[in-house]
Amino acid sequence: MADLEGNIVSEEHFPIEERDFHTIMEKASASIHKQLTDSNVDISRVVGCGVSYPGQHTDTPGRTMKIKQFADWPTIDLRNDLAKYFEFPVFHINDAKAACLAELYYGSCKSYKHYCYIWLSYGIGGAAIINQSLYLGHSQVAAEFSGLFPKSKPRPSGQNLLDTLVSEGVDIKRLDQLTQEHLETPAVKKWVARSIEQIQWLSLVIARTFAPDAIVIGGTLHADLINQIQQAVSNQTSLGEDFTILPPKILRASTDYKPQLGAAVLPMDELINPARYEGVFTKRIGNSSQWGNVSVHFFP
Repeated sequence: MADLEGNIVSEEHFPIEERDFHTIMEKASASIHKQLTDSNVDISRVVGCGVSYPGQHTDTPGRTMKIKQFADWPTIDLRNDLAKYFEFPVFHINDAKAACLAELYYGSCKSYKHYCYIWLSYGIGGAAIINQSLYLGHSQVAAEFSGLFPKSKPRPSGQNLLDTLVSEGVDIKRLDQLTQEHLETPAVKKWVARSIEQIQWLSLVIARTFAPDAIVIGGTLHADLINQIQQAVSNQTSLGEDFTILPPKILRASTDYKPQLGAAVLPMDELINPARYEGVFTKRIGNSSQWGNVSVHFFP
């Protein structure tokens, strides 16, 4: 639970032993209701529930592509299937775009009008903020940078790093199992050097297409690896040949150590972001007024 200023009021972490969708949602729902009860929070004061998850959206609204870690999930309609587990409005988006919003409200990008986010996790995610509002594009797939790095080729993703270590005889399955000893191996150092080149190229593509004020890099990849990549790219005086203007600032995300903040910000963004307002407006021409009526959403 978080308040409207982004302070974590209550939280619970628990291991996922059974990865099926229903079990995970049941545990999450029970945890939230227990936290509300323990904190003496009136449920009518809850603005909404934010859910972030890995996976890229498809052309079908509310559906995402399955990832390796949740390959056994059914084909889920997130728009409808999440709502049955919670008794307040549910807002959802993938993890990269949620993390991008957290940086806008609470992190490194509060003072930037336009920026892009590079999310390095098991895959490669992304998001774009234009005029301090999340730009989603068609089917919510704007700034999904993973497609620029096909899975059939070496890519700067956490899963590719794990696969690289496995090919070297290291028995490792999850990013949270990476240790400092792993980071010092020649295989990882070679992976980092190649990833720096790839992220610098991606930053050039972003700078050429979006022309943002900043590019922020974060994710659930080991923090030391993200730091190395961000520092190396930010130290470049130019992102590429014939790029003659001042490059965008290359920032380190400051909220990705609490990825739940990205989910928590979703209801708040709907509540207070002027770009989301759907209330009554007045257009005044001379001494006359013309009224347009559109839907109004009320939140407790």
